[in-house]
Amino acid sequence: MTQLRTNLLQPTISYTQEWQDRLKQDPIVAVKGIVFSDKTGTLYIDESDDKSTITQLAEKLVSANVTSEQDWVKLTKRWYRFRYVNGASAQGEFILLQDIDKSGELRSGILASPGVVVNTQLIGSIMPLVDSIIPAFAVSTTAVPQVFTNQNITVHILSGNCWFNTSATATTVNGFKLLPGMPLDLRVNGTLSLISDTTGASVQIVVWED
Repeated sequence: MTQLRTNLLQPTISYTQEWQDRLKQDPIVAVKGIVFSDKTGTLYIDESDDKSTITQLAEKLVSANVTSEQDWVKLTKRWYRFRYVNGASAQGEFILLQDIDKSGELRSGILASPGVVVNTQLIGSIMPLVDSIIPAFAVSTTAVPQVFTNQNITVHILSGNCWFNTSATATTVNGFKLLPGMPLDLRVNGTLSLISDTTGASVQIVVWED
């Protein structure tokens, strides 16, 4: 998944991605988008064969402080782009992510192994074994360190705001923010420290066998 934008938008201002050539190298079959903004807005996905005659494929209304997901959209033309139009208020937080599918079939959204999403028919042959599951635990304004020995993990934020870094005393200032509904796959050798703000967070971690 690629991060397209985190710079904040002023009222009614839009972000337009440069046209992407889906036929370059391995053809891209479909795209999807995930947005988080503290203000309302609208996500659009366009496509074109000449960058002049444009077809709008998708329109997703984004509510304030709610993670919004535009599901897979099948592409039929050469060029595609993402557009986002902010609402009437200036943003204080904004994250726009894009994912692509080159499989030839729209993805089912099932995690097969860290960093890999596959069709359900393939799960039986490539699904790795789960080493352990760390039950859901609460994270507050006090850092919660988790120690791993060169292990692949998937971090799920079940609710709330959560940040992480590799020090024993994570802070929201220098940490990487995780959002509910967006699992993050990592390989960790050492300490992964998690922290939340006053809203608190609930976190669950899956540890995979190599």
